Amino acid sequence: MTPLTQRPVCTPIHYINVRSESLPELAETERWTRPQPRRCKSSIASPFLKYPDFPIKIQCPHCSQFVTTDVRYRNGACTYLLASGLLVTTVILFWVPFYLKATKDAKHVCPHCSNNLGIKHRLG
Repeated sequence: MTPLTQRPVCTPIHYINVRSESLPELAETERWTRPQPRRCKSSIASPFLKYPDFPIKIQCPHCSQFVTTDVRYRNGACTYLLASGLLVTTVILFWVPFYLKATKDAKHVCPHCSNNLGIKHRLG
């Protein structure tokens, strides 16, 4: 699995038994300390994340839910470029790029709050 499709893994916070030798009054006793919490390694939506053209599991920055994105396909520069090229060369097949998902931009949307998370552009 790629890091984008994995569920975030967080290690639980454990209490560590530490012998306190720096303090003379607590030298013979044990005290329990809590370490600093570790940050989870998760996929959080950001403008620098390269989105694929299929749904991914991600944490929405708007509603803070872990969701699988909805992908909506929109006509983009690649669609219009191929359509104009087919119009010039074949005149009849210019409509084909408008029906293929492979030529469209993929827009990732949170299914919980319906906010835009990112777009995968075919060109650029």
